[in-house]
Amino acid sequence: MDQTVLDRNIATMRAMIAQLEERVSLLEQRLAPDRGSSPDNAPVAAEPASEPNASAGEELEYQVGQTWFAKAGIVVFAIGVVLLLTFPFQGVPPFLPSVVGIVLVAALFYLSRFWASTFPLLARYLFGAGMALLYFSVLRLCYFSAAPAISASSPAGIVLLITSTVINITLAIRRQSHYLLALALTCFAATALLSGSTLIAAVLLPLLAVFTSVARNRYPHQGLFFYGLTLTYASSYLLVMNNPLLARPIQLIASPVEGAALVLPCVAAFGCGTLFRREHRPEDWTQGAEAFANVALGYILVAWISRSADTGPFLAIHLLSSLLMIGLAVACWTRERSVISTFMYAMAGYFALSVAIIKASTSPDLFVWLALQSIVVVGTAVWFRSRFIVVANFFIYLSIIIGYLVATKDESGVILGFGVVALVSARILNWKKHRLALKTEAMRNAYLGIAFLVFPYAAYFLVPRQFVSLSWIAIAGLYYALNLVIKSPKYRWMGHLTLILTVLYVLIVGIIQLEPGLRIVSFLALAVALLAVSMVFTRARARKSAAMAKTDGR
Repeated sequence: MDQTVLDRNIATMRAMIAQLEERVSLLEQRLAPDRGSSPDNAPVAAEPASEPNASAGEELEYQVGQTWFAKAGIVVFAIGVVLLLTFPFQGVPPFLPSVVGIVLVAALFYLSRFWASTFPLLARYLFGAGMALLYFSVLRLCYFSAAPAISASSPAGIVLLITSTVINITLAIRRQSHYLLALALTCFAATALLSGSTLIAAVLLPLLAVFTSVARNRYPHQGLFFYGLTLTYASSYLLVMNNPLLARPIQLIASPVEGAALVLPCVAAFGCGTLFRREHRPEDWTQGAEAFANVALGYILVAWISRSADTGPFLAIHLLSSLLMIGLAVACWTRERSVISTFMYAMAGYFALSVAIIKASTSPDLFVWLALQSIVVVGTAVWFRSRFIVVANFFIYLSIIIGYLVATKDESGVILGFGVVALVSARILNWKKHRLALKTEAMRNAYLGIAFLVFPYAAYFLVPRQFVSLSWIAIAGLYYALNLVIKSPKYRWMGHLTLILTVLYVLIVGIIQLEPGLRIVSFLALAVALLAVSMVFTRARARKSAAMAKTDGR
């Protein structure tokens, strides 16, 4: 009996050992699956070197078969359904194709949900196709039939189109997909154009701009914003061109004021919408590109619409555009301290103001107003702390002077205003130079250099030739007086250089052209001025040396 029990225990232990060995073997295989062995315990041969290439080719094959064919299949299917719904069925109620389309939409949504776990990629494409067919099915009630069920411009048609658009927007937001949001934006623009009502379009397009901006803030995808912006302004252009999508002749039907009233709210919506972000982050090139695109597409469209307007409406359009752009620049600066966006909107506002000035004025008053505008630009640039605006304005101001010199044959004293503007601009830059964080005095020196050239030039043409040297001496005296008031050595140097210029003029021109009496007066007056300046600086230097010696003695 004892021997039997012992034999049983030994058999049980052998079975347990066998199971343990089997489990250890399985564990080794799981920990090192690539170290498997052949039945005769020989090492497994390494995979051939061509296997990675085969894997890459297999991946491409799956990419084509799974992704590309799915996209192409859905697109082809959607086109087929659209062709089916637009087929002119004879003896069929006009609403029946739309009903069929709605049934297909429900089937697509059901399949999308049913295949969400099995075929997720195909399910997403089916959902987008369902959204597109939903809008087209509603659109089929109004178009693609000799006798539509309802009119697109009727209250029922407008309500149905807007309702289908809102449904698509809601579905796109719930899915949080950029592609579906782009599809919803397309339906939004199509509703504005196909409603057949200019008033409805004038309300929907600014709302489209607002929705694009909100979507851009919630789902930071630059492509979506640029797509919505382009779509909005393209739709605005089609509207003012008689909406050729409705088979109308292409012609400008809207008045310039109506066209501007359609576009400018979109500019404001895009400009303000990008400011209300959930999180403020340092400005990058994309924000500047958004501002540039808004300015370029929006204001260029407004300028194109207003080109045939009378003077009054033209001035109103461009002055309003200037106020809007500068207001957006102020908002960009005060809210986000944006540099690039502020520069874009500010320069667009200044340009619109210049266009209004050019339209309202004639030469030479035109150049006076443009020069005065330069002071406004410099002042706002200091407030914006924008060195870019200061530099750009300087070159624009220089081009205004060159344009005036080329366009004006007889000098009437307008050139003096350019000198005054240059002095005032230089003073503003020096007064608030800490706001600009300028490392050099280059821009201020440039404005002072313009003043230095302009005043002698103006005196040469405005003052009789025999008194030119005396007028230049007076200009030098003005600079010295400014030095006493402002306490800046730059004005002393301008006085010095003006006296040197006067010496050259008297020695080269005065001896030849002036009469003997005036020649003597010019030489004596210049000598007195030079000696007086020398004496003043000699005494000033002596006082400075005495003060330094007294300080050293202490």
